[in-house]
Amino acid sequence: MSIEWLVSGAFIVSFVTQLVVIKLSHRHKLFIDSQEESKPQRFHKEATPRAGGIGILTGLFFVLFTPLG
Repeated sequence: MSIEWLVSGAFIVSFVTQLVVIKLSHRHKLFIDSQEESKPQRFHKEATPRAGGIGILTGLFFVLFTPLG
């Protein structure tokens, strides 16, 4: 397995996972930051999904658990 396949596989796993998470979060209102909550670091005007790291972590785990990882 070459490094190109490893990087491509990690990207595809991360991308597909993030698409699934985005679809599920919009459909079931998961990982959505509510507008009514007051948070000191808040700067979005509408409800915002907060699950971007899930796709990144799945890509990282894909790389770590392959033979070249």
